[in-house]
Amino acid sequence: MIAPLLPIGDKGIFYASVWYTDCMNTKLKWGSTILIIAILVATVLVLRTPKTELSQDILVPQPETTAPAEETKTTTVSIYFPNSIKDPGFMDCRVVHELTRTIPYTEGVATAAINELIKGLTAQEMKDGYVTQIDPNTRIQALSIKDGVASVDLSKELARKNVGLCAGQFIQAQIEQTLLQFPTVKKVIVSINGDKEFVQP
Repeated sequence: MIAPLLPIGDKGIFYASVWYTDCMNTKLKWGSTILIIAILVATVLVLRTPKTELSQDILVPQPETTAPAEETKTTTVSIYFPNSIKDPGFMDCRVVHELTRTIPYTEGVATAAINELIKGLTAQEMKDGYVTQIDPNTRIQALSIKDGVASVDLSKELARKNVGLCAGQFIQAQIEQTLLQFPTVKKVIVSINGDKEFVQP
């Protein structure tokens, strides 16, 4: 806008000031209007903007994860029993036959093997002719291996089946062969409450 030509003097200066003030007021009104319009447009854009995938992921609870269970270590031991089908009439009272058991891994594997022997036979194994002279209520009282000799002391229940021909020898053979499977064992001594003579023929 071009200012009108005014005569020089006090009146001219007054009219020029009035004109300038009007111009400034007009500019301020337009500036305010533009600012208000810009704020309204920005507000509408924010409201219409869809939520991002990130915000949705934050709001949705994640399923709990469980660490895989550690696999249980096992070991296999041999246990020994007479068999009436393989040895009809039990002509040799010290012949016993191998069966196997899979058990949880343990450093006391000799004790674990004797415990499996004491537990005895399955129904199917008995049908297959296996028998045992070891009472299932027998308990291990002590077991040690020193200088190649395994010494095992068992409770008095072991003597319950120590009757009849070959009974003591079968008991000795079952325990002896079960312990001799371990490389550190060269000889086995079996006792009941410290008595080592009960199994002798």
